[in-house]
Amino acid sequence: MWSAGALAQGAPAKSVDAGVLPSGEAPADGAADAEPRDAAILSEGPTEPPPKLPGIPFYEDLMRKDPDDPEAHQTLAAAFARAGKIDDARREARRAIELDAKRAEAHQALGLIEEGAGNVAAATELYRTATTLDGNVEYRLDLARSLFLESKLPDAQATWEKIAVDFEGNLEVQFALADAFRELGRFEEAQAAYTVALNLAPEGSERRIDILLEQGRLIADRGQPNEALGLLTRARAEAPKDADVHYNLGVLYVRLAEHEAAVTSFKEAIRLKPDLAKAHNNMGVAFDKAGKHEEALAAFQKATAVDPRFADALYNVGLVSFKMRKFKEARAAFEKALQVAPEMADAKFYLGEVYYQLGDSTKALRVYKEALRSNPEDASSHRRLGDIYLEQGDLSLAVGEYWAAVDADEHDVPNRAQLMRVLLVRNEEGDVRRAVKLGEKGLELDPSALEVRVALAEAEVQQGRSPRARQILDEGVAASPKDPRIHLALGQHHLQQGNAPAAREAFDAALALDPKNPSALAAAGEVAYALGDKEGAKKRIREALALDAGQAAARADLGRMLLEDGKNADALKELKRAAEDQPKLGKAWFYLAFAQNNTGAGAAAVEKSLRKAIESSPDLAEAHYQLGALYLKQAKKDAGCKALKRAVELRAGYETALVEIERNCATP
Repeated sequence: MWSAGALAQGAPAKSVDAGVLPSGEAPADGAADAEPRDAAILSEGPTEPPPKLPGIPFYEDLMRKDPDDPEAHQTLAAAFARAGKIDDARREARRAIELDAKRAEAHQALGLIEEGAGNVAAATELYRTATTLDGNVEYRLDLARSLFLESKLPDAQATWEKIAVDFEGNLEVQFALADAFRELGRFEEAQAAYTVALNLAPEGSERRIDILLEQGRLIADRGQPNEALGLLTRARAEAPKDADVHYNLGVLYVRLAEHEAAVTSFKEAIRLKPDLAKAHNNMGVAFDKAGKHEEALAAFQKATAVDPRFADALYNVGLVSFKMRKFKEARAAFEKALQVAPEMADAKFYLGEVYYQLGDSTKALRVYKEALRSNPEDASSHRRLGDIYLEQGDLSLAVGEYWAAVDADEHDVPNRAQLMRVLLVRNEEGDVRRAVKLGEKGLELDPSALEVRVALAEAEVQQGRSPRARQILDEGVAASPKDPRIHLALGQHHLQQGNAPAAREAFDAALALDPKNPSALAAAGEVAYALGDKEGAKKRIREALALDAGQAAARADLGRMLLEDGKNADALKELKRAAEDQPKLGKAWFYLAFAQNNTGAGAAAVEKSLRKAIESSPDLAEAHYQLGALYLKQAKKDAGCKALKRAVELRAGYETALVEIERNCATP
């Protein structure tokens, strides 16, 4: 059997659970599927900021130079409004009206201030006065909008219809009317007005192209991308050298998942206008969706070279670098994005992810909290805070964050399942019942929620209701008979209940559905071992690792079997890899301690691995026992006895530990 050396005699337990701690190595939940930020059709993206207007003191100075000039008071009112000083803005706008009551734009200015403050009725009367003083279509559109916002729909409709009739041959008014309808969500009227404007526009004119693009945007945003494609194709035929047309076609092709066509359109837009940062950015989006991360990264980097303040492109550089596990590059990009857009919650979240992957939980914790200040309902940030608190051993704080994640998005299956698992581990009064209720609600929301179903079955087992757990999993098989994962979950349940033949049947069913399922192959190896077929077990696990080399738990089991075969060097290699791939996998460190001992690595290395095993799986009684035995051999009696007593606390009746305590320690 095993060479014990400095370790106590006897093999470690054949199955050691790593618990629910996150590995800290795999990309964040959903990170592999996270999508870069694209610019919407006709959106310029956050390129160069608009010219900065003078501040309030500048306009105050102008007003003091000519206090009887209504325009000076009106411009000062606008400055106050931009600064959010509504009372001051009202005062100056009213003074402008006092100085010239027939000045229509002064009434409009005060109307805009009142509308912005939510006083729509007051705004309506001011717009009505402006319209009476001056029939300018701008004031009439303001009046129609405020009537609509007051829910005075017949009056608003009559105003719009009068504008349409009075300016039926005016291209610019029809275009403005269409934009007004779209802004208010009256899409049918907007579409009709765009059509009128289009018929008035000369073929090939710049304004006609603008109308085609806006109409295409409207239709695309209403979920009709194919119809929008027809309009944008017409625009390209009429204006083949218009970079914005090619850009918008690219955006539309991305929506249609025609990524090669999208890249072609973006490249043409860039050829016509090399400094079009949004085209470089969205070409990166197309590459990313096609799984071409290197090309995507290059495109995003080009976008940031063209426009260093393009926050979305900076974020995208970070996101794709993160996907490629270039964490330092990702960190730099997210930090730059936050310099430009300090409240970008996504950048804060992924900066936290970077720190998390780099093992800096303190910085990750700070950044996730900042992300929640920007977006308190961000389930992902709550989830990661929970993971960090869990790693730190604070189950209560972890539960609080996981619960906040579920409250933020009750349909998120992984977060609900994780909360259930941690409640089961904490196991305070009422925790199992809470886990059951969470599971029942989760299955009510989504009967196909596999993780929730499995966690619910675990909760029922913990309540001593194994038949109910089996029923829950059987119902999952009935609901999704062609999903190999539910068969795999049922097999794991049978294996935990000691029913290896039933487990093998379930794993075989999973493999029949997906012969190359690495998890099912690894599980089949586990059950083969339980049935005494060690060679078959090793074969299955090696097949699993050939398909997914990152299965650390399966690799640790292979290392254990190699130890049993006396192949210590081979075991050492596999167990080192398992511990590297998943540093929080307790059993990998535990078995590694034996491999190190058997290959003469020395007591210090063995002690370190046992400590790592305990750090990752604090309830692993065997690790405490072996560490205690090691300390006793080193004449560290107090430390040895403490570890042995902890082993007995974790496993009542642990005979070998009790013998060592009786032999070496005071009465436990």
